[in-house]
Amino acid sequence: MTSKPQSKLPLAPAPLALYLAVGGLAVLAAGLGVATLTGRVDHMVAVRYFGIFMGLLMLVSGNALPKLVQPQAAGARAARIAGWLLVLGGLAVVGLWILMPEASRILVTSATGLAIFALVLVVAVIMTAGM
Repeated sequence: MTSKPQSKLPLAPAPLALYLAVGGLAVLAAGLGVATLTGRVDHMVAVRYFGIFMGLLMLVSGNALPKLVQPQAAGARAARIAGWLLVLGGLAVVGLWILMPEASRILVTSATGLAIFALVLVVAVIMTAGM
């Protein structure tokens, strides 16, 4: 008889607000896609809004991440730091999508988002290495 492997991070149930926020962003993105396909929204406007939605998704997931890990868990500190990084990165991505000129917007915001995710990964690996 084999036993179920135990996770090092005890997880809490996901809050309802997380499901509502992610579901709302998915509905908005789907509606924007339909509006673009039917010609009601210009393609470049749709691209800008999709970029803003991705930044908001980073922000929402960064806000929810620390709430998913039990506070007494060994990785709770890493989850809080990763959450802060995702929230700040999401704010940066949203701000860049709104303020950057069209010519360099996609490159700069993509690099920003990827750098934030890489930093979150590095922090998670370093902080949970001793668990």
